[in-house]
Amino acid sequence: MRGKRSIVRAEILAIAERHGGQIGPRIVLHEAKDEASPLHAFFEWDDGAAAEAYRLGQAASLIREVNLEITVADQSPTEVTMEVSTVRPRAFYSLPHLRGSPGGSYVPASALSESDRMELAKEVLAQIEGLRRKHNEIRQLAGVWREVDKAREVIDAEAEQKPAKGGRKKRAA
Repeated sequence: MRGKRSIVRAEILAIAERHGGQIGPRIVLHEAKDEASPLHAFFEWDDGAAAEAYRLGQAASLIREVNLEITVADQSPTEVTMEVSTVRPRAFYSLPHLRGSPGGSYVPASALSESDRMELAKEVLAQIEGLRRKHNEIRQLAGVWREVDKAREVIDAEAEQKPAKGGRKKRAA
């Protein structure tokens, strides 16, 4: 029997193909409702158990919103060295301007335009900057934050050189 990852990958790719290359959670859920679907077993179909799991996720989200206020006396920066041994790029990317569209917001990586990639780079950088605001007091990350600043400069420079080309259009219902 194939492993979970290969089953999910094959079925998600097949669903995307059946839907013109784009995919979203509603499409996957709709297809997984069929008991013959290879994805059916990956979902909780008992509504009571699913509701409980959802509420636990909401509770966890509330917990993550609690912040501490800390005053740091020593703010000397420290370099951070990071190594990445394995890279597994995504097969699909969720484009912000397509979120909420009936066809879904996930687009195959191979179909991303340069403007799509710029949109994603700006979104990822905004997420990283959000982490910086939350964790700026961690001295060991000072080197990371300097690299984030450099990345912001590069992305801003590229955005100025390449005016937006309209990107991908929202799919009609």
